[in-house]
Amino acid sequence: MNLFCDYCNEPKPLGSLLISLECGFRICLSHLNQLTVDSTCLVCERHTISIGNCLRIPRNKGIIAQCRYQKICKHIQNDLGFLNQIRNDPDFFLDECSSRLINLLDIRRENILQSLDNQIKDYSDALMQRVYTLFSRKKNDLIRLLDNLDDVPVDDLNIDECRSVDKQTFYGEKLNKLQNTRHKLKVLSCEIDKIKDHEFSKLYEFDLNIEKFFGRLSSNFSSKIKPKIPDFANLNLVYSALIDDEITCLVEWLPDHIYYYVNNLNIIFAFNLKNHTEKINQSAVFNYLSYIKPLSYNLMVTFSYDYIIIWNNRSNQAERFIITSLFLRNIRRYANANKNVVSIDILNECILCLHETGHLSYWLIENGKLLKYSLIGEEKFVCIKLFDDERLLIASRNGKVIIWNLEKDVILKTLHGHDGIVTTIEKLNEREFISCDENGNIRIWEIYGGCVKSFRISEEQEEIYQILILDSDKFLTSSNGRVILWDRYQNDPNYVFNCLLNARHILVTHYGQFILAADNCLQIWS
Repeated sequence: MNLFCDYCNEPKPLGSLLISLECGFRICLSHLNQLTVDSTCLVCERHTISIGNCLRIPRNKGIIAQCRYQKICKHIQNDLGFLNQIRNDPDFFLDECSSRLINLLDIRRENILQSLDNQIKDYSDALMQRVYTLFSRKKNDLIRLLDNLDDVPVDDLNIDECRSVDKQTFYGEKLNKLQNTRHKLKVLSCEIDKIKDHEFSKLYEFDLNIEKFFGRLSSNFSSKIKPKIPDFANLNLVYSALIDDEITCLVEWLPDHIYYYVNNLNIIFAFNLKNHTEKINQSAVFNYLSYIKPLSYNLMVTFSYDYIIIWNNRSNQAERFIITSLFLRNIRRYANANKNVVSIDILNECILCLHETGHLSYWLIENGKLLKYSLIGEEKFVCIKLFDDERLLIASRNGKVIIWNLEKDVILKTLHGHDGIVTTIEKLNEREFISCDENGNIRIWEIYGGCVKSFRISEEQEEIYQILILDSDKFLTSSNGRVILWDRYQNDPNYVFNCLLNARHILVTHYGQFILAADNCLQIWS
């Protein structure tokens, strides 16, 4: 015997997770994601559903508890499967760990070789220029000296003249003239020898402290065991995201810049970003992370300056470092430019990186190799957002929104309308997307056309930090202490939540709730 969902009419076996509505109809648990704070009943459409009252029904409480129980069981099974896999084939696990170290070593070696090669090339180019300048000047000196040969007397011996005078007197006078001539020629020869007498200074043996450059092989496992929770007042929320339907936050302990990944208010692991990144480049200083994006069940990605860092949730360590600025170092024009990553997004098996130089680079997640790169423009950009597999949305600091073709690497369209920095951009549906700016303006754009609707939060300038899409028509915006619910068909906000000062990140969970994240705390709203 099968049960049926009263909304989608799909048959469900006995024991399926069907939620009872206040009107008595039953729907799939997944349909609750379509409900907002006050939604019309999905089935009968004759009354408004209160999510809170719906979740207080005893049968629904049991179903939600069952759902959570099944999810935890799934996590435990996955954890046991991972551990059994290691037990059955420890060599494979160790090979994977060693290959990671070898990959880091290769990156470090290439980084050192590239640095040394650049230094040697720059110094040799400078010396070569000095040689050209020196010999250009010496050429002028040589021409001037050789021009003096016209003043050197050279006498031919006249026999008839010699017979008519005393030989001693005759040859004595000739000898004096020749001695003077010989002296002038010696002076010229000495000056010419000075031109030839240029060499490099003593060639010293090349002495490089390899251990200082490469570092020693060490383990920081002890620092990950039972991380101590610092004073919560010193924690700063950097970013938050929903990964596998669980709240995952990236928080920073301000005194020492130690980062904590927190999952459902429990610390997963802690790490010092500087200790990790110094394994690649000791000269770099890292104290900033931003953005979390899940790549798979085990992996998530974040970035810091010109590095992309892929983290393994199971091993609690960095899976791969990708140095995104390497391809720019070979372009002389950008040799000394700021190559930091501004924003990233995921396209299939690639990570898209937007750089401060205006470049867009494509990196393979599997091996961290550069697939290709292109120059969007010389202006400053803020963020990118993937619209589909062919088009990328790019927000700029001068108020423009750019639609970029990923296949042809060309600008399809440039949209004007914002009078300030475009702070964030999100896809609304298959035809439209939303952009916000620092002055509190919201614009809805048609991907094939232009602006179709515009909003403004208030008369005062109020920067919008984030957009969160609820469905094809409704979305949330976070600004200075307020979260606002909007409907694209209405000019005024549906609802305003007065929440936290400096509230930046908002997340929507199941059952019509959203989480608001700000400095030092989280709030859950219904």
